[in-house]
Amino acid sequence: MGRAIFNEAEAASPGNRFEPPERQAPGCNLHFIIGRALDSALDGTSGAALSLMLDDALRDARMADPALALTAVRRLAEAALGQAGGRRLRIVGAVEGESVRLDIFAETSGGGARAVDPQVRAAADAAKALEGRLEIAPVRERMAWSLTFPAPRAKRRVLVIDDDPAARVEMQAALEAAGFAGEARASRDAAAVLWSGGPHDGVLIDLYLEDADALELAGMTRAPVFALTSRQHQVSRWALRQAGFQGMFLKPARMERLERALEPFARARLAG
Repeated sequence: MGRAIFNEAEAASPGNRFEPPERQAPGCNLHFIIGRALDSALDGTSGAALSLMLDDALRDARMADPALALTAVRRLAEAALGQAGGRRLRIVGAVEGESVRLDIFAETSGGGARAVDPQVRAAADAAKALEGRLEIAPVRERMAWSLTFPAPRAKRRVLVIDDDPAARVEMQAALEAAGFAGEARASRDAAAVLWSGGPHDGVLIDLYLEDADALELAGMTRAPVFALTSRQHQVSRWALRQAGFQGMFLKPARMERLERALEPFARARLAG
């Protein structure tokens, strides 16, 4: 049996408690990638005025190839800059369901963009490699370039360690229904999974395992780890922190609270 970590004299109030993030979760930050691509495109120009408005939802971890996205946005910006002749550009990036749309509006220096232009052709090829599409259309005395490509929000991968088979089935079903990629293991399988360094965004460990010590398991993972308990007692926050736990959930764990608990770790990683 695992060590008891309950200390009613020390604990404050019951419920879910979380500490500030110190670890990071994986993801693709398109907000950062788009900004970096635009900086790269602007390096070879001078005097271009840039107005940028990017949807904050682009910071969410999304399923897209970062290298291809960087190339596609850079090529698109280079084509727009070439057509604008160093004039004013307005760039708008937004999330549309499972896709991302980037619009660049530029004052034209005359003639308009043509499919045979080398920069336009390079941008179209880059969009195709990203499984997206490039559209170009005149807007009064300006040109509008639109790059749209698939980038669904990445499912956060959560591992549950619990020796109760019914609890594992219930938790995995709840995770998947809430949009997570859930994985549930008994304690006898948990150590191997944790030592393998699986790409988990969060780990939930039952505090009363039959065949393992929950506190020791918590120290084996680099992902944010949270305690699970069905006992209506107060818990020693000091003991949880010492073991590496970032917080605690009372069973049945509420998925919206789990989403909020994991969000700071994902943000910390994307900001880095």
